[in-house]
Amino acid sequence: MNEVDSVPSRFFRSIVLLHRGLKSEAVKRLDSEITGAQLFLLHVIADRQRCKLTDLADLLNVKPSAVTVMIDRMVRCGYVLRIRDNQDRRVIMAELTDNGYAALTEARNIQQEITEHYLGILEPKERETVTSLLEKLTAPFHKSEEEPR
Repeated sequence: MNEVDSVPSRFFRSIVLLHRGLKSEAVKRLDSEITGAQLFLLHVIADRQRCKLTDLADLLNVKPSAVTVMIDRMVRCGYVLRIRDNQDRRVIMAELTDNGYAALTEARNIQQEITEHYLGILEPKERETVTSLLEKLTAPFHKSEEEPR
């Protein structure tokens, strides 16, 4: 068996293709001009209510200046507010606006529809099995996300 056909290679390719496909389809169906990276930022900011721009850069594994550009665009679109930290005025936080929450709700509804469509390819038992296996594989990542920063 060549390396491309190995189980780990097939698994990795499939996960990457599934993620790209689902994200691409969701972004195309959104009414707004939001990008995949901006959609990710909306999710993160909503989950944390307020988030330091430096933490967003760390999560995306990019330079803070790249996040600043994305946040600038999201501020212009009315999705995000910039807020200075009360304890340290040098620290800039991002917080979703009502428009940001509305865009995120729309995106989550679209993601739900798309996911249900593709899960519909599988039999009910297969859906449960694949979901359980993915939850098992991603459990270590959930633990690292829950650790305090």
